[in-house]
Amino acid sequence: MNTELKDQYSKFKLIVESDFVELLCKKIDIQVSFLEKVAALQRKVARKDLKADQLVDGFRKTYTYKKALLDIVEPRFELLEKASFDDDFSAFNLHATNYIDSLAENVDLPQSLDRFKVQPDNSALLKFGKWWKRFFYAISKWPEKISNGFRKLFKKQLIPLKPWSHKVKLRNLTSYYLKERLSIELLELFTKLFVAFLRSSKVCWEIDSKIDQAFETFLHSENHIYEVDESLISRIDEAIAKLQKLKTELKEEADTIYEHVFDQYASAYEKAGTIEISNNRFNTRKNRKQHKLLKSQYVTLVSGWNNALFVLSDDWEIDLEIYVIIYSGLEEYYKTQENLKGRLNLVTTHKLNEIKSVLENTRTHLREHDEGQDLRVLIEQELSNLRGELTPVLLPETNNLILAQDFPALVNNLESETDRLIKGISTRRSVMKGVTYDQPIKTSSLSFVSPYELINFESWPYFQKTIKSVKLAIVDSLNDVQNDIIDIGQIAEFNLESALSLFDDEERSDDPAVIAAEGIERTIEKVGTISDNLNGLQRSIDEDLFQGLESFNKSLVKFTNNENIFDIRVRIAKGKALDRSTRFKEQLAHNIKNFLPTALIFIRTRYRKVAGFVKETSKKIGIAGLQKDISTELADFLVETEKSISKLPFVYQRLFRTEPLADINFFEGRKTELLQLNNAYNNWTKGRFASVVITGEKGSGVTTLLNFFLSDLTTGSMVCRFSVENHIETPAEIVSFFAEQFESKFDTFDDLVSFLNQKKRIVVLENIQKFYLKRVNGFGALRLFCELISLTSKYTFWVVGGTRYAWEYLQKTINLAEHFSYLIPLKDFDNQAIVNMINKRHKVSGYNVSFEPAPSDLNQRKFKKLSEAEQQASLRDSYFNNLNKIAKSNVSLALIYWLRSAKEITGNTIVIGSMKDIDFSFMNSLVPLKFYALANLLFHDGMTEEGFCKVTGYTSGKARAVLQPMFEDGIIVIQNNKYQINPLLYRQTVMMLKMKNIIH
Repeated sequence: MNTELKDQYSKFKLIVESDFVELLCKKIDIQVSFLEKVAALQRKVARKDLKADQLVDGFRKTYTYKKALLDIVEPRFELLEKASFDDDFSAFNLHATNYIDSLAENVDLPQSLDRFKVQPDNSALLKFGKWWKRFFYAISKWPEKISNGFRKLFKKQLIPLKPWSHKVKLRNLTSYYLKERLSIELLELFTKLFVAFLRSSKVCWEIDSKIDQAFETFLHSENHIYEVDESLISRIDEAIAKLQKLKTELKEEADTIYEHVFDQYASAYEKAGTIEISNNRFNTRKNRKQHKLLKSQYVTLVSGWNNALFVLSDDWEIDLEIYVIIYSGLEEYYKTQENLKGRLNLVTTHKLNEIKSVLENTRTHLREHDEGQDLRVLIEQELSNLRGELTPVLLPETNNLILAQDFPALVNNLESETDRLIKGISTRRSVMKGVTYDQPIKTSSLSFVSPYELINFESWPYFQKTIKSVKLAIVDSLNDVQNDIIDIGQIAEFNLESALSLFDDEERSDDPAVIAAEGIERTIEKVGTISDNLNGLQRSIDEDLFQGLESFNKSLVKFTNNENIFDIRVRIAKGKALDRSTRFKEQLAHNIKNFLPTALIFIRTRYRKVAGFVKETSKKIGIAGLQKDISTELADFLVETEKSISKLPFVYQRLFRTEPLADINFFEGRKTELLQLNNAYNNWTKGRFASVVITGEKGSGVTTLLNFFLSDLTTGSMVCRFSVENHIETPAEIVSFFAEQFESKFDTFDDLVSFLNQKKRIVVLENIQKFYLKRVNGFGALRLFCELISLTSKYTFWVVGGTRYAWEYLQKTINLAEHFSYLIPLKDFDNQAIVNMINKRHKVSGYNVSFEPAPSDLNQRKFKKLSEAEQQASLRDSYFNNLNKIAKSNVSLALIYWLRSAKEITGNTIVIGSMKDIDFSFMNSLVPLKFYALANLLFHDGMTEEGFCKVTGYTSGKARAVLQPMFEDGIIVIQNNKYQINPLLYRQTVMMLKMKNIIH
């Protein structure tokens, strides 16, 4: 090596080591960190002590492991947009360029004798050139030689011959070899680096597969043995050791490559600017071309290897996502199994055993009665006991307990959780057939699939069918059980009555005591049969649900095989293409067939359609119609609502009961209102005046909103919640009301204020419309309540609920809104929200639904031409359109109409009648007195006869003359001794009062 290049050698080697090789070592450190995290996680799960009697805990731990592993793997390998040498090695480029710029641009060097001699690797042309070079060199040195000849003659010191020099463009030469050529040569280090990454990652994946196999054995083996050979994890430790060793190997290989390139550089340094090597070979243009080649090779190499890592990662992540769904589903299944068992045991061990105990006591009394005891009196006494304790109390309590367990909801939890996980699965993953992950992959070769689409197309629909059938089986079995429970009382009573009848038969041959005791014995056996049926129900659910889940899981496992994924993707593509083709052909045929008739009919039917819509809508809301009086059929429809609903299955009644919600699964919307409530509370905690009033129609969900607000509220303040049931109109009554609610004695209003200002509390008060009567001096209680809010707002966070139309009236009369900082009106739901509320409840029941056409539908030729599925879709849309017009934001109204529309149960199908032909136009013919009576009931949320007389000034006789006919026609109903607007006519009443300009 030339001595003048030693400094360059050491300095540029330092740049290579610190900015190139060190960067590769950092990449190794990242991979080592990844492997260490995976090893720690896998070592932890390998050491888990999974118990045979704690399957749910085992599934939870395995699910947690899979989820944690997915969180580690997913961010490790990402598909880069495009690899760039200049971006990745910016420090190397910068330091190399700065160093090169510090060198002299050109240097003149003396040519060594080797530059004149023929070398073994010289070409013939170069050899010829060197001969001429030596010739001209000899001629050029003749003067110096002659001069030395004279010097020698005169015995003077000879002057050495001056060598020829050559000019070296040092910067260009250094850049060409040490910056560009060296970098290209160093690229071969990446192959070894990425191969090590792929191999070590595959080791982790293989160990993960072994853990899956161990857990599969734990699940299906007889003794539920879970064993993972912990020595497997040592393979990751070995891989980490190899990566650490790889650092040294890369440094050594980099040194070797550097030595080789530097030798080339040193050789070129001696030859540049001579006939052997031209300086033009290293000019700026050639350097740029070399750098372009470097970037191109880097992109091809690194992108290819990154693609291989990305495909491996995606393939692995598909497995992880699938097993997350599998283990979560198994955990939810076993939790469902345990909850089902617990709830069935609750019914069996509590109520059924209690029923059995009552019957056994009766049997004992009958069999062991004293000889002197009057047998007839004993049997009558036992019959009376059963009629007093068993039939009216225990049996209904047992059925109510069965309903309260909400068995279908348990299965629904499994469906909801699985559906949630499926919706969260990736929609784009790279998958390749037959890839071994040991070579680069071209970007153009990448193929992407949607795991979400695969599962939704191939697996999820079939599992949903299983869940639906299980829910139907639960509902059917529970209906049978409930009917059997009711029969218990009838069987026992009938047998005792039969025994008593024997006393009136003088020729009797049977012993009444024996007859009675045997009858009770059969009843006890019936109780045992019911208990067996409940246990059989659990076994049936366990088996059917587990088989369905197993099939679902097996179909998911297929997606871990890339060959299966591609086959399924082809089926999806074919199915979509066939579906599009079929729909296109049908649409084309339909358009060709119906174009001319449609064009002719369009103009003629447009007027009829608009006119018909206006007429039907007017009839629906009761502002127009032909009939003047309510029909007998419609009156029966209104009056017999409770009777009709009671015929529905108990489960269905419970699902659609019009009570405030406590189950978040059925809650829909109201996010804005909840946010406003929380904002008001936060402002109150900051010392601001923040009283809140929530208004909505009766049944629109004020209580439900408050339920969920309070359940999510984190507060250290006392929470007091009251509901005003009876009308209060005087200040004294309101002080007494709060004294009763707070269970304290308040002699004066000031005592109440002092009590509320003692400490922080939240007071939720519903039914503010009960604090007044619409008459002179009827607002005293409400005015005092507003004063109470003002005087206690610092210590009390007031949340008040009231009906919408009462609030609007009070706002216009006494400007009630000025006493509240936040007015939160419950807005109307969009149409889909009501549909979702109905569907969520119906879905849990497991029943199918069939919509019955109205007579007007059956008269339409267009309707008759539709297929059965199309008819049902049309009827469903029509039904919910009509329901939404009536319900709007009123959830209770929607639920009542849905239940009232249920006409019959046919097998597993509930038939929903049409609302299209229901005519409420009779509302238009009501006399003004009835309109004002309905308005008062609306403003006060129902009233007693006494309250109605106070507001209207009527005598009791006149009040009954107005209210009783409406009650008999079903326009109003009586609940808790109060007259209320029939919920089925609530919307029609509101619309009619608006049309009459009574409310606005």
